[in-house]
Amino acid sequence: MPEVQALMQQLTPEISLAPEAVQRLQPPVLLIWGRSDRIFSEGLDFYKQHLPAQSQIVEPPHFTHSPYLEAQMEAELGQLMIEHWRSLQLEQPPAAFIIGP
Repeated sequence: MPEVQALMQQLTPEISLAPEAVQRLQPPVLLIWGRSDRIFSEGLDFYKQHLPAQSQIVEPPHFTHSPYLEAQMEAELGQLMIEHWRSLQLEQPPAAFIIGP
């Protein structure tokens, strides 16, 4: 893809985030953990302990491991993601999406 190649050619160490800047990032996190997941039925406690403080965890009881593949859950999954984005009330894109000085 020419667009991606052009973007990659513009990336230089001078415009990259320094390690200290990366450590200060506080990205918004939405973890959607399906209670009906039979693949990873356990493990949520680990994420609750290790995710950043600003993380939001949603546990729909009827969601399986891959709700985006199941038509009856796909719309609800999309709605959860939209609600999370709106709750952030961002006036500009997150820092991770800004390229350049």
